[in-house]
Amino acid sequence: MSADLLVTVQTFFLMLVRLLAVFSLAPVFSVHGVPNQFKIGIAFFVAMLLWPLQPANLSQPLAWGNLALLVLREALVGAAIGFTARLVVATAEIAGAVADLQIGFRASSVMNPMTLFPSSEIEQLYFVLACLLFLLFDGHHALLRAMAESYRIIPLGGAVNLSGPATPRLEMLVGETLVAGCRIALPVLAVSLLLDVTLALLSRAVPQVQVFFVGMPLKFAVGMAFVLIGLPGVIYVLRQLFGQVPEQISWVLRALAG
Repeated sequence: MSADLLVTVQTFFLMLVRLLAVFSLAPVFSVHGVPNQFKIGIAFFVAMLLWPLQPANLSQPLAWGNLALLVLREALVGAAIGFTARLVVATAEIAGAVADLQIGFRASSVMNPMTLFPSSEIEQLYFVLACLLFLLFDGHHALLRAMAESYRIIPLGGAVNLSGPATPRLEMLVGETLVAGCRIALPVLAVSLLLDVTLALLSRAVPQVQVFFVGMPLKFAVGMAFVLIGLPGVIYVLRQLFGQVPEQISWVLRALAG
């Protein structure tokens, strides 16, 4: 194999590694039901699309050791992109888990076939809703643009700075995800607290009332009502969060570039 052909093959392979890492963590594409063959195929297709936008090929063929190091580096960059995009769906899952805990669904957690992790009903509802909104609001197009921009910010073979601001920024994004998830579930939290206080006062005023048997169905009915009433608000918040994803990905990539 000639040197030029080997450089081309290695360059394309490194592009493919970064894209595969993205699709392994990105919303919708990382769902367990999506076959690995599809992920490899779409990564190959996207690599072909982005090939003309690649700033430059490798300057010379790489030895196996250097190639392995670059594979790890490209996988890290792709994982950072996919993980950042995945945080919005994680926000919805956190909100659903908190709501389930208050309503009483958490005790009936079952295996979610899309994530292979135990989750309860509202959590699964919010997860599916977030995935649908990702496609509805052109999140896949934004992800494609972010992948194209990543080759401009961190070219193939470019340095990745792990000791810089990248790690603190990712930690901050994770913290914001937790806060946003709790805020989405805040109406259910508030009504659950109000019901608990009301039932506590009722049990003191009328000891004959079996508060436990009255409280569980009441919390379920009122909690589900607030979940349904709050769905438009959840959609609005998730839309705002998805709109911030391209900027956050660019932010993380620039931090990795140092």
